[in-house]
Amino acid sequence: MTQATYQTRVPDNLIAFCEEMGLLFGHAERRLYVDLRSGKKLNALKKEYQVTYGINARQFNSIHSSIKGKIASRNQCLKRQINELKSRISDLKKSLEKKVKKFQKVAPSCGVGKQRSSKAQLRFEIDQKRQKLARLEAKLERIKDVIHAPVIFGSRKLWKAQHNLEENGYTNHEEWLADWRAARSSQFMLVGSKDEPNGNRNCQLEPDGTLKVAVPYSLSTKYGERLKGTKTNYLSTTGISFKYGQGDVEYALAKGQALTFRFAKKNGIWYLFVTVELLEVPYQSHRRNGMIGVDLNPGVIGWAYCDGEGNLKAKGQIKVNLQDKSSDQTEAILGSACAELVILANTFKCPICIEKL
Repeated sequence: MTQATYQTRVPDNLIAFCEEMGLLFGHAERRLYVDLRSGKKLNALKKEYQVTYGINARQFNSIHSSIKGKIASRNQCLKRQINELKSRISDLKKSLEKKVKKFQKVAPSCGVGKQRSSKAQLRFEIDQKRQKLARLEAKLERIKDVIHAPVIFGSRKLWKAQHNLEENGYTNHEEWLADWRAARSSQFMLVGSKDEPNGNRNCQLEPDGTLKVAVPYSLSTKYGERLKGTKTNYLSTTGISFKYGQGDVEYALAKGQALTFRFAKKNGIWYLFVTVELLEVPYQSHRRNGMIGVDLNPGVIGWAYCDGEGNLKAKGQIKVNLQDKSSDQTEAILGSACAELVILANTFKCPICIEKL
């Protein structure tokens, strides 16, 4: 099943709560990572963390899912890094081999002034390549057998910035440390399930845009109100909508799908991300049936249909008058033209193509 993620701004009345949730979940996440790496059992840790951090079982599962995602991403990056190193080493060996063969064929000569002779220049280039090859092979040797790639909470780039404070815009270590702590507490995730209310017990989005976030027990004296029939405080807000993907979110809610929410702070602003499963659309067209070519011109969109053998079977034009039109009117006119092209594609059971300029 294909997934998609959409974002919107977090309302002001949730900002303070998000800051404390980032601190709470961030600390729990880093500690859980260390505990799991040391070999401790997940089930035992689950009970311990619920008591220590005042969270429910699903909130613990969300923290664990966030860690698993980071580990999977880091391992994938390591795998890509290993493959890139192998490719660079292979290319460098080929280049070095050519240089050596060329060096063996070049006759000895004297350089002019401070300029090296051809043979001396080749010797220099060969030495440089051998040194570079040795560095790459040593780096590959260090990482090729790594089983658990280390995860840096707060980003590797920011971690390295402390060693060159001025170059990275810091006047002292305290400034860097403040950014480092903020980066390590700048997000938290709430994983949903299709058997939970609105697809997520801890973060419930209503069709009308109301959002109710479950408050951890450790923060319940400061945020939210207890709902009837529950032991959990919920902090509510209204007006949640997504500029892009609102239809997909509404479809997911209507179909009882699982929704996963992630709150993240970027450039001082908190954003809400929701991940949903997209409706699987069956294939209605195939290139063996031909193709519709589209040509965009001022005032008109030309189209032509060719069958699978390349024979022209149909053609036409769609008039589009965009002169002196507002942005909304332009969008509506182009949308109508696209709808006509889709109808044609559905009729001929073929895809649409457009020239790449």
